[in-house]
Amino acid sequence: MAGEVPSGMRAEWPHRPFAGIADVQRSGVFDADTAAALALGMKLFGEVMLQHRKDPLFEPIVEPYRGFIGAFKARMKAANTPSDG
Repeated sequence: MAGEVPSGMRAEWPHRPFAGIADVQRSGVFDADTAAALALGMKLFGEVMLQHRKDPLFEPIVEPYRGFIGAFKARMKAANTPSDG
């Protein structure tokens, strides 16, 4: 799926780039604007890294980024899960 951003940049986004923004905002971990920027930035960066995963530029950060994504998803899930107490 091709998407166009205000700068005129065109990119191929196999996944919906705005998916997940509401989940991060709903978590309440960050204010709404910060949550939106973080979710979108992570999504776009992750897509570029995935598309160019064999590029040596990304080699040093692939594993740490996976760990970060895992921790981020766990924190968002915990924040979006109602507590029983």
